[in-house]
Amino acid sequence: MGYSFLLCAVEFAIGDSLEIVIVGDKTSSGTKNMVKLINEEFLPNKVMILKPTDKDEAKRLHNIAEYTINQTLLNDKTTAYVCKNFVCNNPTNDPIEVKRLIDDN
Repeated sequence: MGYSFLLCAVEFAIGDSLEIVIVGDKTSSGTKNMVKLINEEFLPNKVMILKPTDKDEAKRLHNIAEYTINQTLLNDKTTAYVCKNFVCNNPTNDPIEVKRLIDDN
């Protein structure tokens, strides 16, 4: 089992990275469904962060992931920012579009 994780680590180190920020209320069904959709597929090079809508919680996240400061809700709905190698696509609320962006990477 250790060798499998070692290969995942090598892939993460030398391959392209996929960074996903989900902005939304962590208790809402829209946010939960978006996270579930993203986690359906095993992507060893994926890093996902949930940025809460609560201002105090978001501020704590900004302290450790400063790049999330400008990532906000789009149309007051759960929003996904899908980035590859630190370059982000346009944010989207559409789960089908999120899936397409992930699959294209």
